[in-house]
Amino acid sequence: MFISLDGGAFTEVFTPMPYAKLTSITSEDNNTVYAADRSWNFFRSTDSALNWDWRFVHSSGCDAKVRVRTPKSNSNYVIGYADRDSTTCGAIMTSTDGMTTNNLTSNVLWTTSPLSIAFDSSDPNNVAYIANGTVKTSTDFMATNGNTTVTNMSNSGHSYDAMFSAADPNYIYNVAGGNLIEIDLAGGTKTDITSALGFASAAGIEDLGTGSVLAISSTGQLDQSLDDGVSFGGYATDPGLASCNQRILKTLLSDAGNTLATACYNGTTIAYTADAGATWSEIDLSNYSLTNACTISDMAIIEEGGGVKKAAVACENDEAIEVILP
Repeated sequence: MFISLDGGAFTEVFTPMPYAKLTSITSEDNNTVYAADRSWNFFRSTDSALNWDWRFVHSSGCDAKVRVRTPKSNSNYVIGYADRDSTTCGAIMTSTDGMTTNNLTSNVLWTTSPLSIAFDSSDPNNVAYIANGTVKTSTDFMATNGNTTVTNMSNSGHSYDAMFSAADPNYIYNVAGGNLIEIDLAGGTKTDITSALGFASAAGIEDLGTGSVLAISSTGQLDQSLDDGVSFGGYATDPGLASCNQRILKTLLSDAGNTLATACYNGTTIAYTADAGATWSEIDLSNYSLTNACTISDMAIIEEGGGVKKAAVACENDEAIEVILP
């Protein structure tokens, strides 16, 4: 860009490019992607992360890691919230029109507990947040909410993510502390059902939105439930991936249950399979030249035209990167 202040003598002006350190990124239709940074800036892409549109910023008054999520039941519904380790705010941003407009609700979350979020695969208004001792439930996308006290409830560590049972919305399944937990909202109880899995260390769960649920172990072994988490059976042998206690697990909507990507939360490694877990490709992001040891904060799996599949990765305290999946 050049500018003239004297009728023709031009001087070059350098315009800095925007720079964002994303803390969270999400996509559930594998095309529309939402992201947020620690300063509560929210971004949107409608072309599989090729181009981004800054949408708005919320002056929340806190320096908390922000997470952004959209339910499988309606990708126009978007929610952003202060994640774990916040001591100054528990704010929530909501939008029901794909971030065209937004609301910063006063129905705040806890300010200190690690959080899991559960969506309903058939009703986007049904949302729950899980922390120590209490589950906050909402039937209007957090415009209002109520607390359900759950006996001996804890949420140590961070799970990605919890889910409502499509068969009975009184039940929520959550991974915490290496265990798969069934939460009975009506009874106010929780039950450790890790023994239903074929492995001892649960690290993540993914609701495919069809009544099918995948659970993943710390080293990448997959189990599947065809009845919304009531029972599980082996889905793939343990590939022996880089071990991590908390995993992000994502599936490609157009090829659900077959094309999967997983990442170590707060780690550096992602892994990808296109054959339902029979074979995996593992990628260590600490070797990428675009970043110095990308510490993974979040990940979305998306697809461009022509069938190009990629992982968009938010790196804590560094630039986000995009990895073309083999």
